[in-house]
Amino acid sequence: MKRFMVFGLKGAQIEWVERLLKAKPNCLLVGDPASGGVQIEFEEGGPDAVSFEAYCRQRKISFDAAPHRIYSAAELNSARYFLLAGEPSQLNTDATRYSNTTACPVCGVGLTQAGPLVVDPQHPKLPKRRMFCVCLRESTEWIVASESVALFKECSGARFGDVCAANNLLRPLGSVKQLIIESRLPRMARITNFEEYDPPLENKCSCNRAGWGLLDEAVYEESALGQAKDFNLTLERWYGGGPVGLSWPVVSQRVRRLILDNKLLRRGCFDPVRIIEKDPGDRHKFELPLDSPRGP
Repeated sequence: MKRFMVFGLKGAQIEWVERLLKAKPNCLLVGDPASGGVQIEFEEGGPDAVSFEAYCRQRKISFDAAPHRIYSAAELNSARYFLLAGEPSQLNTDATRYSNTTACPVCGVGLTQAGPLVVDPQHPKLPKRRMFCVCLRESTEWIVASESVALFKECSGARFGDVCAANNLLRPLGSVKQLIIESRLPRMARITNFEEYDPPLENKCSCNRAGWGLLDEAVYEESALGQAKDFNLTLERWYGGGPVGLSWPVVSQRVRRLILDNKLLRRGCFDPVRIIEKDPGDRHKFELPLDSPRGP
C-alpha cells in the first residue's frame, strides 16, 4: 500500500499552485487549475507534504487535507472486508417516509427508513446502471437492478425490498430493488483515525452522532468480526465531519468479487478494512450512546 496526503486548493491560490509545481515536480497534480480547483498529492509524512502544509498555514492559505491510499492488486484480492462507498445519484427520494423511534430526541439524528424506498423516477430519470446509491435524509441506500438481485442469493446480512414511484405507492417498480442491510458490526478498534469536525459543530448534541469524519482506513479487531456477514453496517456514524452522521456498508470479499466480476460498480468503490489481532489504543476517539435498538 502506498500512502499519500492529498491537499485541496481552490480559486485564488491557483497561480501559486502552478509556481509550486514548477518548484516541486515530483508532486502529483489532480485536476485542472483553470477549472477553479485542484488537488495536490505528496507522499504522506514526507518533507514536501510537511513543508506544503506549513507554507499554507503560515500564509493563511485555505486548504483541506486528507490521507489517500493506493493498494496493489494482491492487497485488494487478499483483504477480507471493505468499506463500500459510491457517488450518489441525483434521484429524488423526498417522498420516502421515516421513523423517529431510533432518533435522538434532542437533535433528531438517527431517523430510519419506514416502508419502501420511494423515488421520483422521472426527475431525474432512473439511472440505467445496474447498481447505484441514493441519498436519504440520514443514510445512503443502494439500489440494484432486479435482473442482478439473484447474484447475491447466497450472501448473508441483507435482503431486498421494494422501490416505489412517488406517483404510485401501491405498485412497486419492477426494474429495481433496494438492498436492505440488517447486520450491524461492533465498534471499530480504538486506533481508528476519527477526527472531530474543525471547527466543532455549534450546539453539538450530547448524543455525539454527528460532527465526525474518518480520516484513514477503518480498523477492526479480529474478534469484532467473528459474527460479521457478507453485508454489514458500521456502528459508528460519520460523514466528513458535517451535521449528519451516516452508518456505512462493510462488505465481504465475496460481495466485492460478485460486484466487480459482473461489472456492477467500479473498483474504486471498495476501500479495504484493516484487521488487527489486538487493539493498542487506550480509548475511542469519540463515545457513542448504545441504548438505541439499532445502535448509535
